[in-house]
Amino acid sequence: MEKIQAALIETERLGECFLDVRQKSVALDRRRQENREALTALRKQPSAQHKAWLRLRGGILVKFHMQHAKDTLQAEQDDIEHELTKIRAEEKRLIGLLSEKGAGPQMSSEGTLAAMLRLEDKQYARR
Repeated sequence: MEKIQAALIETERLGECFLDVRQKSVALDRRRQENREALTALRKQPSAQHKAWLRLRGGILVKFHMQHAKDTLQAEQDDIEHELTKIRAEEKRLIGLLSEKGAGPQMSSEGTLAAMLRLEDKQYARR
């Protein structure tokens, strides 16, 4: 009984870790999209405009030269991409551990699942 309880506690702990990592992934993905939109907007600005306003992580607005603003956003974009790569690797590791414990997402397709639901036990139906 204690082994089962310990296994369930471990599975739940892994599940909570996975949800935390997934939440971080979603937050970083939002930041990446915001940076992508900002970079696109800066690229579309006429070259006559020499400065651009950027909101830094603390919520502070700062006026930068256009090229410096682009470079800053691109550097932050690269950092986010690197962090997302690490987080996705952690997600895969946690999914593997959860799958070993029988609690991870199943690797069957929708068609396979539908076929399994339509299976009938012919011997049982004859009785």
